[in-house]
Parts: sequence; C-alpha cells; structure tokens
Amino acid sequence: TNGDWSPAPYEAQYLKLYDVTPPPAPVAPAAELVLFGTVIGNQVTFTWTAANDPEGGVSNYYLQIGTSPGASDLFDGLVSGTSKTVTVAFGTSVHARVQQINNAGIFGPYSASSASVMALDPVADMDGDGQSNGSEFTAGTDPLSAASALRTTATAIFGDDVNVTVATVSGKSYQLETSIILTAPSWSGLGAPVTANGPSTTFTHNGGAGDFKRFYRVRVVP
Repeated sequence: TNGDWSPAPYEAQYLKLYDVTPPPAPVAPAAELVLFGTVIGNQVTFTWTAANDPEGGVSNYYLQIGTSPGASDLFDGLVSGTSKTVTVAFGTSVHARVQQINNAGIFGPYSASSASVMALDPVADMDGDGQSNGSEFTAGTDPLSAASALRTTATAIFGDDVNVTVATVSGKSYQLETSIILTAPSWSGLGAPVTANGPSTTFTHNGGAGDFKRFYRVRVVP
C-alpha cells in the first residue's frame, strides 16, 4: 500500500526470468560466391540466419568448420556474428555447421551440415578444358567439368553473312569480336553486347563472308 512505501530508505525488488528451453537449430550455413560447389581463391566465407527464438534470444553461436561433414579441423569455437571466413589450401573441400546459444547460455542442436564447397586456385585449370578456374567463374561455367566451357560450337556462312554460335549461360553478357589476324591488339567488337537467355547464342557478322580470311571470338563482358 502507499503507506508501506512512506518510510525511507526503501528498495525495489524484482525477479529476472530466463528461458532454459534449448533454442532451435539455425538453417545450415551457406558459403558465399559459390559456383557449382566451388569458390575461387583460398578463403571460404560461411553465413547463416539465426533461428527465431523470441523468448530465449540469441547470445552467440558455436560454429564448427571442417573438411568433412561434422568435422571441426578448420574451426571450432564461439562466434558472435552470423558469418565466418576460413583460409584453406587449394583443392580443400569445406563443410560447416552451427548451433545457437540463448541468453541463458543454453546450447541448441546443431544445424545440418552445409553443402561441400571446394576452394580452387584461380589460375589453375581443374578440369583441363583450357580455361582457368577464375575465367570459368567469370563465364559462369563449371570449373569441374570439361564439357562446360565458353567455346564456339558452330560457324556457318549464309550468303555474305557469318553466324557464330557459342555455348552461353543465361543472364551473362557476351561481346562478339573479330580480326583478320590472331595477334593483339587487332581484335575489335562487332555490334553491342548480347545478354544470353539460353545455353547457346548465335551472333551474326553481316558481310563477314566477303573477306578472304577472318577470325572470331566471344568474351564475357560486365
């Protein structure tokens, strides 16, 4: 009552409650900048999203990164954020899993292990198709498959015109270039870049067949 509060000094009393229910597992970590299960360079960055736990909250996470599912030979410890980068040797396959810790210090279950991610040397050619791993990342082709590469698949002449068909990746932009010799800097662009909408794209050089000799190439452009 009001009268009970009139003597001084007085102190307030409160009870702080903690939720001791284990938090749910986050979604499995995902690696950034992955193409066909690979990353270019010797660093792999994993990110994840916190599981919803409105009562227990999130204090931090316990993360394991290893060279096989569930392994922790690359990292094993607490992290406060939702991302972690590890440096590995080229050719290493990397996996990650994470568990959430609530404000009472209770550990939840581990997430599923991430998909395997392999770190590739950008200047090497893992599949032996004549294109570097870094070039294949730019082109959007599979650096682990020799059947997947930026290459001409057909050339045809129709009257005075030359059609050049190239294996492409939807959403990537390509520029057709031509030259009468194979030495730089003789290459010049033909027309505007074309954004591919399928697995192959045909470029046309109007009047190109009228020359005695001509070479063509296609490059990926930003």
